[in-house]
Amino acid sequence: MSGTYDIRSPLGIYEKALRPEPLKSLFSIAARLGFDCFEISLDESDARLCRLDWPRAQADAVRRCAADSGIRLFSACLSGHRRFPLGSADPEIEKRAVEILQKAVIFCERVGIRVLQVMSYDVFYEPSSGDTVRRYLENLAGCARFSEAYGVTLAVEPIEHTHFQSPSDVRRILEHCGSPWLKIYPDVANMAAVGIDPLPEIEGCMSDMAALHIREALPEFFGNVPFGTGIVPFDGLFSLLKRKGYAGPINIEMWYEEGMDDLSFVRNSLDFVRSGLAAAK
Repeated sequence: MSGTYDIRSPLGIYEKALRPEPLKSLFSIAARLGFDCFEISLDESDARLCRLDWPRAQADAVRRCAADSGIRLFSACLSGHRRFPLGSADPEIEKRAVEILQKAVIFCERVGIRVLQVMSYDVFYEPSSGDTVRRYLENLAGCARFSEAYGVTLAVEPIEHTHFQSPSDVRRILEHCGSPWLKIYPDVANMAAVGIDPLPEIEGCMSDMAALHIREALPEFFGNVPFGTGIVPFDGLFSLLKRKGYAGPINIEMWYEEGMDDLSFVRNSLDFVRSGLAAAK
């Protein structure tokens, strides 16, 4: 069978890029701005971690709200492991971390999310050691097996200044865990800000890439840099994605700050990415 297929990467927005509002409102705003999909935040705050305990009826309602708004719920970002890390030396925190990840998998299955982004840090607020890395890898491998039963892909984001700060590093995690439901979710800004060239890293991990986070950066500065004013090599990135035929989600990540015109900032960012992809050669 052969044919011509009109395939393009869906463009998504991270929940925390917009000023806090009920999810129903955020879905409508994202759709109105022109996004295809929406990335839900499961951060370390009690307000967002409590989503993991939603009954099925509430999760179903959120899924319907997204569908009614015309937006896809493709991914969720689980940064709650900052507070409850998988590699913690405290057995109670470690147990809570595994429970959070398993609950997050069930949450994703209920609301129709396909990819759950997890972080590459073994611990965040406590000292890292060989033992914390070992516990992190063992618990992630176990949770990857758990996620298989729910059809939810776990995707590890390489984080700067950790043991796994590039896609090449995260490949070691994939090899250790050996699960087809464990992938890589790179962020071009994380790499560029610490001096890692993101282009060969993205090209090298594309067969294992579940989605791509995209934002601008400056050296050792990661937050809310306007697109086109920093050091991320966007022309090369867009050309690489086009040359390789990448059609997975591209999610714009930024963070709302009090007083900012979030809608204009987000709209301008979307226009930059969309124009860059269209002009890529």
